[in-house]
Amino acid sequence: MQIKTKTKVRLTYRQLEERPVDPSQFNDSMALETEWTPLGPSASNYATHKLKRVSPDRLEYRPATSTIVLFLIFPVAGILLLLYTFLKEMSSLGLILGLAFAIGGLLLLYYQTAPYVIDKKEGLYYKGRNAKDKQPDIENPKNIIPLDSIYAIQVLEKIVYTNNSYYAYDINFVLKNKKRLLLMSHTKKDRIKADAREIGDFLGVPVWDPLV
Repeated sequence: MQIKTKTKVRLTYRQLEERPVDPSQFNDSMALETEWTPLGPSASNYATHKLKRVSPDRLEYRPATSTIVLFLIFPVAGILLLLYTFLKEMSSLGLILGLAFAIGGLLLLYYQTAPYVIDKKEGLYYKGRNAKDKQPDIENPKNIIPLDSIYAIQVLEKIVYTNNSYYAYDINFVLKNKKRLLLMSHTKKDRIKADAREIGDFLGVPVWDPLV
């Protein structure tokens, strides 16, 4: 006898509404000519960095404690595995895995905790410890741009599509040539709005923030 069974499928996908932006509210012709779509589909679900005024002429996004702790997991795991291998059970696999986790984790920690710097004395925004030594390319903005190329600060809302989709928020630099560069992206709306205002005041440029 064949027994029929029914399987219940739990739907975790959450439909969220995209809310279009009317750039005419900023009374700026440049806002009408600027793209208002997200520069990337992903975002962290927590504030990975904290904006800090280092000096009157310098702002930095520095990694939050939670970010440092997250990326410490890998090198610590590698070191613990190496200790276990040396003290308890010597094996080539343990040595290889321990070294891979320790060295790879330290490199990951080094790069992922690099600051994002806005420096008036140098006249540059750069992301990374050695980025300021590179030549800016405002036609293809990536990790370094001149501050005098920035026209405005743009704040955007976007939907990160996962099994449990969520709203996230971006801060973008809008350049005078209408190119854009993503500065920060995460789910903390109030933090994004406050950071955008502080950066705009620091640079003396308008902040296009359509969020309420």
